[in-house]
Amino acid sequence: MHQGASPVGQIAGTMCRHVELLTEAMDGERDACTDFRKHVAWYLAGFPVGADLRRGLAVISSRVELADLLGQLDPEGPFPVDTLGRPRGRTDLPGKVFLPDGWLADRGGEAVPEGGELPGSGG
Repeated sequence: MHQGASPVGQIAGTMCRHVELLTEAMDGERDACTDFRKHVAWYLAGFPVGADLRRGLAVISSRVELADLLGQLDPEGPFPVDTLGRPRGRTDLPGKVFLPDGWLADRGGEAVPEGGELPGSGG
C-alpha cells in the first residue's frame, strides 16, 4: 500500500466520526447528516463503491443509516492509489458573488440594506 493511503474501512471510520462531530456542533443528527452529504463524493473519490451505495449515501438522515450503508463496503478494500495527486474536489473557479443593491454603499454603517436579511440572499 502507498504511504498515506488508507483502506476503505479507515475512510468509513473517518466518515462516521465526521458525522458524529457535526452532530455535536449542529442542531441535531438530521441536520448533521444533511450537511455531511456534500462530503461523500470527496471521501469516496476513486473507490469502486457502486452507484446504488452512492445514491443511498446521498440521502442519509441518521448516523445509523450511514453506518449501515458503509457496512456494505469491504473494510480491507484498497485505497485507489491511482487517484493520489489528483484533485478530489471542485477544480473550477468559484462562482460570482452577488450582493444586494446598496450593500457596499455605506461600508462603515451597521444597518443591513433592505433585502439583505432574506433567506435566499445569503445574508
